Amino acid sequence: MGSKTEVKLPVIDFSEEAVNPGTNSWFSACKEIKDAFEDHTSFIIHYPTIKKEVNDAIFLASEELFDLPIERKLKNKSNPDKLFGYIGQIPQNPTFEGMVIEDATSQESLDKFTNLMWPSGNDRFCEIVESYTKEVSKLEKMVMRMIFESFGVKEFHVQYYESCSNFLALNKHRPPQLNEELGGVQEHTDPTFITLIQQNQISGLEVKSKDGSWISVDLPPSSFLVMAGDALLVYAFCGLFFAQVFFGLLNFGTK
Repeated sequence: MGSKTEVKLPVIDFSEEAVNPGTNSWFSACKEIKDAFEDHTSFIIHYPTIKKEVNDAIFLASEELFDLPIERKLKNKSNPDKLFGYIGQIPQNPTFEGMVIEDATSQESLDKFTNLMWPSGNDRFCEIVESYTKEVSKLEKMVMRMIFESFGVKEFHVQYYESCSNFLALNKHRPPQLNEELGGVQEHTDPTFITLIQQNQISGLEVKSKDGSWISVDLPPSSFLVMAGDALLVYAFCGLFFAQVFFGLLNFGTK
């Protein structure tokens, strides 16, 4: 992806005090978020609130999902814009697979997806995804609120948040086999407001800096990369406000 820089992304600690609205720590975190977005359009959050067993369970569940036969995974069809569905078995990128669950916080949507992948049912998978997305959506909602407060438009936060939809994206990167090239997610932007990314201790994640160089991102346990999507960048830098967009809930890699 070109040259890499030694610049490190800001790390913001979401301790118990920092996520308590109205406190000095809350206002300090809001300013840190605003500065991070303006300087890098992304930052790292340390968020130990989500228990380790919840994180471990979602990665194991994603492995179970990607171990399904290709014919089953292809049943989760992508929309015309390729924002949702299954992506994999691509000759030019054979080491990468991706699966998106649309409207992941909806029980109805989650049940529909699970029954599509496991016609005989998989209650455990549903429970794991439901538990994980419930916890991560709390974090995502706090970040959204802080963004709106930091830019001086906190009165629009609830209306905007309730107008959005969210999705869960699961990515798998495997080591290349003999005579295979190492693939992965290519350079891109997300058509989202924000995207939260968590990794299963897999290296290789990079974000592009303002000067065009690439910053390597190593996410420690209990951490998330928060990236500004196209919708937030348009709003922040052009002063526009869109009431209906899709934003990413999270995106992570598996072994």
